[in-house]
Amino acid sequence: DNPITIHLTEGIYSPSNNNEVFPIIMISNVNLVGDGEPLTMLDAEQTGQVLFFHNLTGNSIDGMTITGGQFITNLWNDWYGSGIDSRYSNIIITNVAITENLAKSGAGIKCEYSDMTLENVLIYNNTVWYSGGGASFYNSNILLENVIIDGNEAHDYGGGATIYGSNATLRDVTITNNIAIHSWQETLGRGGGLSISNCDPLLENVSIINNAAGYSGGGIEIFGGADDPSFSANPILNNVFIGSNTADSYGG
Repeated sequence: DNPITIHLTEGIYSPSNNNEVFPIIMISNVNLVGDGEPLTMLDAEQTGQVLFFHNLTGNSIDGMTITGGQFITNLWNDWYGSGIDSRYSNIIITNVAITENLAKSGAGIKCEYSDMTLENVLIYNNTVWYSGGGASFYNSNILLENVIIDGNEAHDYGGGATIYGSNATLRDVTITNNIAIHSWQETLGRGGGLSISNCDPLLENVSIINNAAGYSGGGIEIFGGADDPSFSANPILNNVFIGSNTADSYGG
């Protein structure tokens, strides 16, 4: 199909402002283009997810803020994100801010079995009950360039982001001021900045600074190794700065 571009002019698109209904369920070959991250805002106002992609190709998002997403249920298997949720899809995200979203996992971005590129993206002040405060990448192909992950919170692991089983490249990325806390079990609160397991991501020109964990891995928590080879992870670090991170028990 021929691609369609939808231009969103300056303004707040929300239930209270223009009766916008969320989630916005995307279809293939549709590109959303705003007037810029400070000017165009999709705000779900805690009524549901903001953008949902399932089994899609040829999508892109550019020039807007994505906020106010919330997806929390009492069902154990409802591991959906709330800002951007992508499953079996192909998405390019550029010049976007993702903030103030709440979910069980991947509040800002939840990416499963997808191909995703993020360029010039700011992910900040998102919160999850469990893993991946800013973003959760699971069994996906991901590229992050010129991305800032700041001030996100997880109540289990991966305050800034989690990367599991993914072909991942992080280039020119800053991960700062994120926290993983142990709100319901003392040995949780792992990977304040970043949690990595079952994959070998490339980190190039990355700064991981001033993150905190309630238990271990203030900057990075790498699961697996000798204790659990099934979750082995061997990240490749090239020009990576890790500093001023803290953890209450192990590996600040």
